[in-house]
Amino acid sequence: MTDGDPGAQVIELPRPALLRVAAIVEYDGTGFAGLQRQTAEPSIQACFESMARAFGVRECGFRAAGRTDAGVHARGQVVAFSLPESIRGKNLVSAVNWHLPESVRVRRVEPVADDFDPRRDAIRRTYRYLLCGGQAFPPLMRGRMGRVRAHLDLESMRAAANVLIGQHDFRAWRSTQCQANRTLLTIERIVIEPWSGAACHGMDDQCFELEFACRSFLHRMVRYLVGGICRVGSGELDVADLARHLADGTLPPRVAPAEAAGLTLERVDYPPGRDPFPDPSRAARPDNH
Repeated sequence: MTDGDPGAQVIELPRPALLRVAAIVEYDGTGFAGLQRQTAEPSIQACFESMARAFGVRECGFRAAGRTDAGVHARGQVVAFSLPESIRGKNLVSAVNWHLPESVRVRRVEPVADDFDPRRDAIRRTYRYLLCGGQAFPPLMRGRMGRVRAHLDLESMRAAANVLIGQHDFRAWRSTQCQANRTLLTIERIVIEPWSGAACHGMDDQCFELEFACRSFLHRMVRYLVGGICRVGSGELDVADLARHLADGTLPPRVAPAEAAGLTLERVDYPPGRDPFPDPSRAARPDNH
């Protein structure tokens, strides 16, 4: 065809039929600006869109269950995207991982209906936070664990967690960039235990593992919750004051979000009939973590 030829006929090649899939994804958030595509910085979304282009898909319709921030990790993130229908029946995990960086791995890939939405269909998200308080930081956990300088009391932190569990208006427990309209949320579970990996790092009883479960979280809400629990655990905030601020819809003074490095999206759950990974082999959260 000659440029500018008014009689030239434009021939559009047929687009390949697409297969919609969902994947359980694990990634190291260090070095990424977050999950969502950024203008000039690396993101998890950009990795998947680049992978899809390697299969000839220009618009893969990437969706994710949780929009993790810069430096936040995932073990059980769930994403959905489109690939050529011709890939059906092949080893999807190997095919997808071949085109992803080593810091991003899919653990399972399953075909889903076109209307599956990993964010809107989810009924529960579980996050884990690894925390070190009042002692030297384990060097091999750098980038994997948050820290505070104060000594933390386990029972005081558990008392704070008991106040936070249940339905509350968390409008003050989020970043100023959060645009969510619904801030009345029900935290189903907060479990705080000594970190099981402390001994092998030569650490004492100042390493903790915190687990949070809720249908959805506001932007940086989990990190603010950790910050509030740490203030109570250090003795700088009374549990009664925490409860009062929570009831008033305010954030206690000097409560700041905990470091991103300690946070991991562990698991996303879906209702029966909408779960792309209904059997136990999904293993979105290993028993030994």
